[in-house]
Amino acid sequence: MSNPANRSDLNPAQPDDEAVAANQIWTKTVAFLWQLRIHYPLYFVFLFIFLVLAVAMYVLVQPVYTASAIIGPPSQSSATSMLSSGLDGGAGSTFKRLLGGATGSTGNDSFQEYQQVLHSSRLAAQLAEEDGLLPKLFSEQWDAEHKRWRAEGDPNGFSANLKRALHRPVVLHPDANTLEDVLGHMFSVSAAPSSSASLLSMGTSYMIVTLKYRDPQEAENLLNIVLSRADAIIRQDQQRDVVARISYIESELPTITQAEQREALIQILSSQEEQKTMMVADKRFSFTMIDPPHASPIPTFPMRPSSTFLLSAFAALVSMALVVYLGTISSWVRKLILPFRRDRKRSARQPAGRGQRVPNALQS
Repeated sequence: MSNPANRSDLNPAQPDDEAVAANQIWTKTVAFLWQLRIHYPLYFVFLFIFLVLAVAMYVLVQPVYTASAIIGPPSQSSATSMLSSGLDGGAGSTFKRLLGGATGSTGNDSFQEYQQVLHSSRLAAQLAEEDGLLPKLFSEQWDAEHKRWRAEGDPNGFSANLKRALHRPVVLHPDANTLEDVLGHMFSVSAAPSSSASLLSMGTSYMIVTLKYRDPQEAENLLNIVLSRADAIIRQDQQRDVVARISYIESELPTITQAEQREALIQILSSQEEQKTMMVADKRFSFTMIDPPHASPIPTFPMRPSSTFLLSAFAALVSMALVVYLGTISSWVRKLILPFRRDRKRSARQPAGRGQRVPNALQS
């Protein structure tokens, strides 16, 4: 009987499985790169196609411009400062409690309320009713000559009845809800970068507001309208509260007999009158405009031509690689890209192996 220890000498050495797999991957990679090299005209074909599509996009697509502004909390008014500093005594505290503890809001409070209003449906409703933004934003549906909306579908048609059956609103023309949806895509509020916030506000939160529109000047105007209308909403609410406080104090003042309480109440009344005057006189009440709305004449969409060219070049490379790969597994695609193969004429005149270096994986 043969010795089992000598059986390994009768068989050839078995290569490592990992080395074989790595060698196969390398061979296939080199073969695929060679296919890309000999089909390089395909790259210029795809590059031309993508560049034509990019030019068509620049010509046909409506450009979008972005207007931006930096806003911050308002400075505390002198009336509020006076009220806060001068009414810390016993009588003053008593009447501040009688007024609900809110004789005046600080700048940060009004600014936080202002940020909430910027995303509210109340703002969209007032922009539609008071500022007339609907005909401007939906001009293609607005009949400017007759001052009415163009008919959009039959209110008694099949689609309208189907919406009613599904408990969905039947919208025949743009309304405040439509405007709110559009503003949700056009308008955005974000915190200023930390470097800008530290330089501008020394720790106070400043905000960057942006609005996108098809015209740079109109984008600036619309952003101004939105910011001003939100400020007007806060101002009206505060004015209503101040007027209510003044009316209450004036009605209670004749009934106060103690000198200390009467003096404190007169001081509160004077502060509220001053605050009411400043609310009417100040240009902005609930925010400070650090950087007014500005839109660059360069659109944010489509992107810059240089970026479009780089993206087209990358897309052409990916498309070429995909087509060449399909050519390795599909005979129909291989025949289709055969005219773009640059070595086919030389291969017909000269056999492989004589002056022509071709990977072994491609000699078949």
